[in-house]
Amino acid sequence: MNITIKKGEKMKTKRSLIQLYLFIAILLIALPTIAQTQQDTLSYNIETTDGNSYQGKIIEQDDVEIIFQTNNIGNITIQQADIKKI
Repeated sequence: MNITIKKGEKMKTKRSLIQLYLFIAILLIALPTIAQTQQDTLSYNIETTDGNSYQGKIIEQDDVEIIFQTNNIGNITIQQADIKKI
């Protein structure tokens, strides 16, 4: 069995693959932006072990500390060990 593909069909297939790759690339670039926007809309109330309470957004977080953007005093860094409740 011999299958032949015409030159025009090869070009259409190649163009379709390029369009697919471009779409995937744009999607991969846009996803972190979409995720960041969604995270920014969440507001938290953090209560620390010394009795202070802060309201705002989590900017960055790891096992050791949280960088928190408060509504009143700006960005602060809170150690995870000092957090009583989020």
